[in-house]
Amino acid sequence: MIWNTGEGNGFTTGESWLAFAKAANRFSVENQELEPDSMLHFYRRLLALRKEDEVLRNGLCSFVDTNNTHILAYCREIEADQRLILLNMSAKQITCSIPMLQVKDMQCEIMFATDGVRPEQIESPHAITIGGYQGRIYRLVDNR
Repeated sequence: MIWNTGEGNGFTTGESWLAFAKAANRFSVENQELEPDSMLHFYRRLLALRKEDEVLRNGLCSFVDTNNTHILAYCREIEADQRLILLNMSAKQITCSIPMLQVKDMQCEIMFATDGVRPEQIESPHAITIGGYQGRIYRLVDNR
């Protein structure tokens, strides 16, 4: 772990048996603290969401059919409170539908997105478009 840009990168005060890559300083915790869009802050936001949302922590998990082999989808639920997690495992943007949600007439409210889509945006389950290697967490909203 590269903690800072100082001697030993915050990892050791002794002589390292393996040299640190020069470009590694860019990814130090010290530098990532300064960048709101860094991987460090990304994981902090994701962990904070999980910590505050009981459904993500403790909900019953079941896989969801999207009719697309590149999309990993699963639902977590506690009673009627549901979260849908979609992960695009391909490099290409994919538009998919979630048949189980169409039957229930539900909408998907974005809680977290790796691709910069703003939270609380509502999407129809009839056509969700997700970029390559991206993921989203939705709160399912019943329209009935």
